[in-house]
Amino acid sequence: MLVVPSCVPRYSVFEPLDLETEPIVEYYSDMNFDYASVFSFAVVPIRKLTNKTYDNYNPLAEDSISFNIRNIMELNGYQFSDSPDIVLLYLFSNKYEQSYIPPQQYTSFMYIPGKNVTTTTDFSGNINSITGWGSFSGTATTTTRTPATIMPYTFTTPGKTVGYYYPGVNIWVYDLRNEKIIWQGFAVGASKNSDIRVSSQVLLMKLLSNFPRSQRPGVEPPSGVIGVWVRVLTFDGNTFFPVIVDVDKGLPADRAGLKVGDIILKINNVSTINKSTSYIDRLLRGEAGSIVTLEIMRNNNTQIISVARAARK
Repeated sequence: MLVVPSCVPRYSVFEPLDLETEPIVEYYSDMNFDYASVFSFAVVPIRKLTNKTYDNYNPLAEDSISFNIRNIMELNGYQFSDSPDIVLLYLFSNKYEQSYIPPQQYTSFMYIPGKNVTTTTDFSGNINSITGWGSFSGTATTTTRTPATIMPYTFTTPGKTVGYYYPGVNIWVYDLRNEKIIWQGFAVGASKNSDIRVSSQVLLMKLLSNFPRSQRPGVEPPSGVIGVWVRVLTFDGNTFFPVIVDVDKGLPADRAGLKVGDIILKINNVSTINKSTSYIDRLLRGEAGSIVTLEIMRNNNTQIISVARAARK
């Protein structure tokens, strides 16, 4: 299973996921529960159990959020199953609130540097004719230094209305064998994105990164590695693609020119659209020396990059 960072780095391709503030995350765990005994999971929205909707409910978002939860749990090492050990129950909301910021007056200071000021004066006159000197005229120039000063000044910002969406998710983990809640948590943030299918992804990542990783015995991984860390993400709420979130320096992916933010469209000519984390993981696996060919999108341009897997250390 690929292991990737719990936080998505901030690059231009990730802007739709950005939150305006660091999200608030709280979780509670049953410390007496043996998490090492849990291997498989399923995801169910609360609404399907209660048949009731709630404030800010969005039916179009349910499948997308369920898929996001599945991908994160697979990153944590759990297996998605129709006969699970645990069920993740969840609900979500995306309330919009506006606030008015009145005009604000501020006082600051302006530095005015010193400078030289030159004054020019014309003069003329007439001497008494007895002396025989007649008339005269001329120009006098005087230069003075104006010292530097600091002058206060006041400015006023206009009033404005600011509005944010407040995406929130609550998750309860229910143990089917013991019929009890073993873990629960919530996360809430502020976003300019109205689509909770997109804005909730960072919330889910941060919340479920606190869930204990699976101790399920894994199949011995293939001998090859290319050195990319990926997450399955959506930027429009409708389509999911694996996105490179980290590249290990010095490994084949780095040498081949793969970069953070590259969206993987195909792996060995197999489409990755709306495929789960476990499926993408299987496509990327391979033996040392074998070739994997990736079709990626970068800056709205597609290109094909072939990478030879290196031996796993």
